[in-house]
Amino acid sequence: MSEPDFINQLQELALGTRLKRLSDTLMGDVAKIYKDEHLDFEPRWFTMLYLLNKEKTLSIIEISDRLKLTHPAVVQFANQLKSKKFVLEKKDKNDARKRMLAISTKGKLVVEKLQPILIQIENSTRDLLQESGVDLLYSIEKVEKSLHTQSMYNRVKSGLKKRMLSEVKITPFQSKYRADFKQLNESWIQKFFTPEKSDNRILGNPEKYILESGGEVFFAVHQKKAIGTIGISNHGKGIFEVNKMAVAEEFQGLSIGAKLLTEAIAFAKKKRAKQVYLESNTKLRAAIHLYDKLGFKEVKDFTSSTYKRTNIKMTYAFN
Repeated sequence: MSEPDFINQLQELALGTRLKRLSDTLMGDVAKIYKDEHLDFEPRWFTMLYLLNKEKTLSIIEISDRLKLTHPAVVQFANQLKSKKFVLEKKDKNDARKRMLAISTKGKLVVEKLQPILIQIENSTRDLLQESGVDLLYSIEKVEKSLHTQSMYNRVKSGLKKRMLSEVKITPFQSKYRADFKQLNESWIQKFFTPEKSDNRILGNPEKYILESGGEVFFAVHQKKAIGTIGISNHGKGIFEVNKMAVAEEFQGLSIGAKLLTEAIAFAKKKRAKQVYLESNTKLRAAIHLYDKLGFKEVKDFTSSTYKRTNIKMTYAFN
C-alpha cells in the first residue's frame, strides 16, 4: 500500500510546489517524445524559439516582456539556444549595447521538425483537460490576473502585517517602559535632527511634564516589549498636544503609529478636548501623511514653536 501524497495533503500551502510538479511531469514526458524523435531540443526552450520564429528579431527585454519571464531566465535560455546555434545574436543599429536575438536557419529547421509533434501535443493536452472536466487554462488565466493585481509577496506581507498589528497592545504609562519612552524618541530625533532642551526635559521626566498636567503617555507593546510610544499633553482649556511619537525602526510601516495616534485622540476626546494639535517638520513625509489621513489640518498662519526643527503645525478639531 503506497503512502498518501503529502504534497496533496498540504493543499493551498503547497500550490506552487504542486504546479511545479505538474509542470515537471508534462515537461518530462515531452522531453521523452523529443528524444524518441531524435530531436536535440528541450521543452523549456519552446516558447522563446517559437516567439523568435514568429517575430524574427527581438531584444532580451522585449522577449522578457512578451513571455512574462524574468530577465535572468531569458538570458539563460538565450545562451543555451545560442550554444545550440538555434539563435543568432545581433547588435541593435541604434544602440550597440542592446542585445538582439534572431532565429537561425538551424532554429527554423528544428521548428519545422517540431510542427507535427506540437500538433499532437496540443491535441493530447486538449483531451487531458476535457477529461479533467475543468477549464484549467481559464482558471490559470484568472489566477495570473489576480496575481498581477496583487502579488503573492504583497498578499503574504499584508497578512503578516495585519496579524502582527493585531498582537500589538496599546497601554498607558508604566514605569517599566520609562526608559523606552526616552530611547525610542531619541533614536528618531537623532536620525533626522539634533535633540533640543525641550526634548531632553520631557524625555527625562514624562511624569512631570506630561502626566501631572492631566496628559498621558501610551506605549505600543508587542511580546512584552515597547516598540512605539506617544505623548498627549493637556495644556488646559480643552487644548491638547500630541508629542513624542516614535516607533522602533524595524516596526515602522506596520500602522503602529496610526494605532498610537488614534489612541491619543480618543484619550483627548474622553477628556472633553476641544482641539488637539501637533508640531512637526515636512521632512517627515510619512508622518505628515499619517496626520493628514487621520484628520489633522495644517495651520496656515503658524509662526513660532518651542522647537527649532518645527516648520508645520496641524490641528484636529472634534465635531
